[in-house]
Amino acid sequence: MRRTTLLVATVALVASGSASASADPASWEVVPTPSGQATLTATAFVSGTDGWAVGVAPSRGSGIDSDAITEHWDGTAWRPVRGIAVTQSDEAFTGVTFPAADDGWAVGWQDPFGTTRVHGLLAHWDGARWRPVAQPSGAGIPRGVDARTTSAIWAVGNNLFEHFNGTSWSLAASPLATAHPA
Repeated sequence: MRRTTLLVATVALVASGSASASADPASWEVVPTPSGQATLTATAFVSGTDGWAVGVAPSRGSGIDSDAITEHWDGTAWRPVRGIAVTQSDEAFTGVTFPAADDGWAVGWQDPFGTTRVHGLLAHWDGARWRPVAQPSGAGIPRGVDARTTSAIWAVGNNLFEHFNGTSWSLAASPLATAHPA
């Protein structure tokens, strides 16, 4: 829970438009996550009234299963947004980016029950809902994602570089054979 509180406090500073953080602990505001026992792992902001946090939370009614979660900041409060929870699967988001209010990407992992194959997870926000997107063949598990424009998006993981050109995702060569971005 401490990890969630620290992240949300940082997000509250970013959302307020503050250019620098104060060393005075009294200036920090703790904003609880509406998703309960969530672990929030990444944030992205389009503006001070349009921000996103992603992560993982226990599935409803389950103490052991997990679902990827998304929360939206509207300038006043965080609200959960229906994500891409898949039945018979654990999943988590580890990165998020928003080049535009109606164009966001989240990355992470998925572990279908009954298999031994954890694989990467890509999801796209189209302004109305999150939808899963297929990864390129042979891709690993992305841990982070960043966008400069809606057609220049990069996802990285352990020896993994993926690029979205506005139309499709493709694998890109690692600059070093031993590179481990994460």
